[in-house]
Amino acid sequence: MCAGYTNIPNDVLFNTQLSPEARFIYSFIKSKQNMANWCWRRDWFKNMSGYGRDKVDKALKELELKGFITKKLVRQGGRYNHLKITVNDIPVTENQLTVNSMAINKDKKIINNNKRKMEEILKNVEKSLKMYNKV
Repeated sequence: MCAGYTNIPNDVLFNTQLSPEARFIYSFIKSKQNMANWCWRRDWFKNMSGYGRDKVDKALKELELKGFITKKLVRQGGRYNHLKITVNDIPVTENQLTVNSMAINKDKKIINNNKRKMEEILKNVEKSLKMYNKV
């Protein structure tokens, strides 16, 4: 009997944009998530899944692009040979952050432009009132 279980988000299991290989790799990573500072090697994915190097790389890239994992190369002995993988239950992409920050910056520019226009209008009104009072 197998002890324990792994919670896999339905967004991953039923995501038709992810290949079966990517879903399997995600499930495997998620099952080992409780191990602190776990570093992965491509060979482990190959041996465990029976997939080739290219299929493993494609699945990892797919998961990364969709925002389900973030990976960072870890240096050991002067070489990059491990991956530090962080699993995201809710997909997060850099594009979401960029789009949101761009929208915020655009809103700030609009507000600043409107503020400048209002200041100019007020100055013109003040000038007009001064001229009117002098006459």
